[in-house]
Amino acid sequence: MIWQGSAVNEYGIFTQSALGNSLTTSKAFDCLGSLKNIRTGTIQNLLYSFDERSGNMLSSKDNNRNLMDVYVYDNLNRLTGVSGPGSMTMTYAANGNISSNTLVGNYTYGGSGPHAVTSVTNPGGLISTTTQRVTYTSFNKADSIIQANLVYTVAYGKDDQRTISKLFDNGTLQKTVYYIGDYEKEVKPGNHIRQIHYIIGGDGLTAIFVRNDGVDTMYYVHPDYLGSLNVITNQSGSISC
Repeated sequence: MIWQGSAVNEYGIFTQSALGNSLTTSKAFDCLGSLKNIRTGTIQNLLYSFDERSGNMLSSKDNNRNLMDVYVYDNLNRLTGVSGPGSMTMTYAANGNISSNTLVGNYTYGGSGPHAVTSVTNPGGLISTTTQRVTYTSFNKADSIIQANLVYTVAYGKDDQRTISKLFDNGTLQKTVYYIGDYEKEVKPGNHIRQIHYIIGGDGLTAIFVRNDGVDTMYYVHPDYLGSLNVITNQSGSISC
């Protein structure tokens, strides 16, 4: 068994599920269906609060790490500030464009349209200053990204879905990755092969099975409210990262 749901609320959302490494996840919701808590054994304990009228998230807290963010919005329900470990403030222009964000600086627009960003001041150096060139397919997906001596190419197949990517360094192939649905196969020089299976349970991504040069490892994932990976555990239930 990898994933098994054991309880569902009136909204059709799983409120309790068990994983193959003996951990159980419980989710609590308020009367409006907003998520209040995600708890998995002793490895995960996340708290959330929402505005009842707008549905905007007011706060999120990781009890295990003692980290909390509080969110502020304007009268148009646009995020204007965050206080906590990820603190920032944002301002907006009359046309709705972001004017400034304390994490990346002031925005300038122009070029192909009124909402096309042409530059940011980047005071904290969060954005790389290395020149990057991107080319696109006829269906508006990137087919190459070139940065200094690195070249990354992407090929697409049915329904314009990515099928193969290759990474070159100074013209030498470093890695080829094949994509088929929830499966990836990565091949590096010397016939080093890593295969990755993304396993979907009843409420989203549940586990990642990795075969690296013939060695098998199962990882179980524990996402947050948005689906980002908050904790990853191994087969024994211990935290991997």
